[in-house]
Amino acid sequence: AESKQGHTQKALADFKKALEINPNSTAAKSNNIITKVNIGDTLGSITDYDRVIDLNPDNNKAFRARGNIKAKNGDPQGSITDYNKALEMNPNDATTLLNRGLSKSRTNDLMGAIVDFNKYIEINRRNPDAYYLRGYTKMILHDNNGAIADCDTSIMLNSNSANAYLIRGQVKSILRDSIGAMNDYNKAIDLKP
Repeated sequence: AESKQGHTQKALADFKKALEINPNSTAAKSNNIITKVNIGDTLGSITDYDRVIDLNPDNNKAFRARGNIKAKNGDPQGSITDYNKALEMNPNDATTLLNRGLSKSRTNDLMGAIVDFNKYIEINRRNPDAYYLRGYTKMILHDNNGAIADCDTSIMLNSNSANAYLIRGQVKSILRDSIGAMNDYNKAIDLKP
């Protein structure tokens, strides 16, 4: 039986052949990139997205996807550049706003991250992750009441959000509410041992 690695290499060879036959095959390009991402070939997948963008510079999803790879690869500034381009084409792309907010927080553009999280929440008020991410950013900015309010909302939307309990516990600790902090830490541990 072929190994998983053998299947992956065969798939990449098949996609390469398909692209030689039809260089503009979006399906082959997409599958080729996904396979490269899955095996950790971030440089190869970024190069492939470069080609997709060269062929179709109005493909906001390609900019977002390349930005995601750059973010995962430790290049938050490069990801922000790609997210900015994607948002020029589709300013209400909630996923891109959330991802850009994360990358901005990683570059210490905390106010910029808050703006992106706010825009995301205007579009999608039901995502508990957006609230705890904004709450975490508010905590860093010393907006402790805002951080607790966001974590409360996250927990209301998803009572199993270990991250929201953890962040709220950190804020309560900052506010010297040791019992409240301990309760939240324990709940976070129960949810995510």
